[in-house]
Amino acid sequence: MPKLLARLASTAFLLLALGGPSLFAKAAESDVESLLTQAEASRVKDPQATQALLRQLAGKIDSATEDELIRYQLLQAHQEILKGQYDTATASLKQILEATENPDRKMRALYLLAQLEGIRSHFDASFEYILRASELYPKLTETQAKVDYFYIMTYMYSRVEDFDTALANAEKLVALVEERGSSYQRCIAQQSLTTIYHLKGDLEQSLAAAQKQLAVCSKSAGPIYVASANLVIGHYYLKKNDATDALGYFLKAKNGFDDAGYKDGQLNTSVGIAKSFYALGNKALAYSWASRGLDMLGGSQWKEKSDLYLLMAKINAADKDKELVDYTEKYASAVESLANESKNTRLSYLQAKLRFDSQKQQISLLEQQNQLLTLQDDNAHQRFWLLVQGLLGLVLFCALLMVLLFRNRHQQKRLKALSERDELTLFYNRTTFFKKCDALFAEGKSLTLVVVGVDNFYRFNLQYGVQTSDRVIHRVAQRFASAVGSEFLLGRIGAAEFVAVMEDVPIEVAKERVRACQRPGLRGEDVNLDLLYALSFGIAQQNQDDSTFESLLQRTQKAMCLARENGKNSVEVATEKENSV
Repeated sequence: MPKLLARLASTAFLLLALGGPSLFAKAAESDVESLLTQAEASRVKDPQATQALLRQLAGKIDSATEDELIRYQLLQAHQEILKGQYDTATASLKQILEATENPDRKMRALYLLAQLEGIRSHFDASFEYILRASELYPKLTETQAKVDYFYIMTYMYSRVEDFDTALANAEKLVALVEERGSSYQRCIAQQSLTTIYHLKGDLEQSLAAAQKQLAVCSKSAGPIYVASANLVIGHYYLKKNDATDALGYFLKAKNGFDDAGYKDGQLNTSVGIAKSFYALGNKALAYSWASRGLDMLGGSQWKEKSDLYLLMAKINAADKDKELVDYTEKYASAVESLANESKNTRLSYLQAKLRFDSQKQQISLLEQQNQLLTLQDDNAHQRFWLLVQGLLGLVLFCALLMVLLFRNRHQQKRLKALSERDELTLFYNRTTFFKKCDALFAEGKSLTLVVVGVDNFYRFNLQYGVQTSDRVIHRVAQRFASAVGSEFLLGRIGAAEFVAVMEDVPIEVAKERVRACQRPGLRGEDVNLDLLYALSFGIAQQNQDDSTFESLLQRTQKAMCLARENGKNSVEVATEKENSV
């Protein structure tokens, strides 16, 4: 028996000496992976448990793999965002983007950065991160990374009130999680729908979505998503003038955000609670909660600032004149800043959308090139079999030639019908326009000319590309025809220059129509493009010195050039002396 024990002991010692270190290393690696998995599962559901797990990981992260280290840093950054430590989180996430090539990890970092900049109302930066995320999307492999992408796209498009695009992304997210998502991911998808309806101002739909979010998220997600749903429901009842129910839901939301330590949520619930107490007539508690909200404000949270300053002005309206004036001035300043922020957000969105469209066009061109290559390969095979089959191939070739000839004849007829028109604007082209104008001039009618040109079009073309420039030309032509009247003779005589010839129209009437064209449009497919360009106009009326139509046109073009010299985006009329008949 002693000999047997001795042999077992020596065998164990030998195994430990040969394989012990690697076994211990594998155990440490397994421990790190296990802790990371637990922390990722609880990061929203139980932030305190996540922080405890991160503290355990801090002592073991030296033995982690590169990917495990990145995951650890992403968890740390997420907790920093919840605590409102935005600068620290931003620096960490930018380092992660530089350190990893894993598209799923990059996606998570871009998601957090876009969300963080959205909280801080830095929408230009947020859209930049979304653009980078869109480039990554085809490479994503993990469901959570795709969920992050669609969620932040939904949130950001809702913030700029492009609700159709937001809903399209939300529907893709819902379809994704229904097919292979977890209960937590289904909660995120429902949160995206709630966000859209809430920001859209659709009270009934936002209530229904928030109630469903409570049901979906209560067991699977955690306090933040449950609190967010309660916050939306509180706003619903406040809008319905039911301050008692609103206060109840705001307090529930506050408790959830407090449990998660989510600073932005705590601020929004403080605003809601203060408004509820004010609606209930309790000015003392309203003042207390509004003061708490003011203490939590950041530098660019203008919506929350305007709400709180207005509420404080109402509370102090009765007996504190000095504070009333102070808060009223602050409210006016916050509203002005909010308006400027909204304008800048819209411009950032427009620029991002143009870049998105450009990316789609590039992808479309690549697909067309692939289709062309495929067709060329198919044609090569067809020619080979035509040669092999001899006469049958010749017959097929002749049939194909007849089809091509038929299509060519049809195309020639179409081109002949369009030969008088500019294809992009459907205005008369230069040659046809001058022929018709010379005939009109010869009839001796009183003519008034309006010339419009897009300012700095060459620079615009270089900056935004040919396709966007074509959209601008089409848009300007629509605006011009709508303003001056499609019943008059309209022509495109330059790359970005258009002319209208009006019969028996006084100068003042022409000026009024030009002013209508000068104002940016409110309707149309490309109405947002009106923010990117300016128009200069020249107006002239036929007089006795105009021996030809060209001389009248030259005076009108000189007036337009003068408008550009005087600062662009303006209207110039040829002098009264020149216009006298």
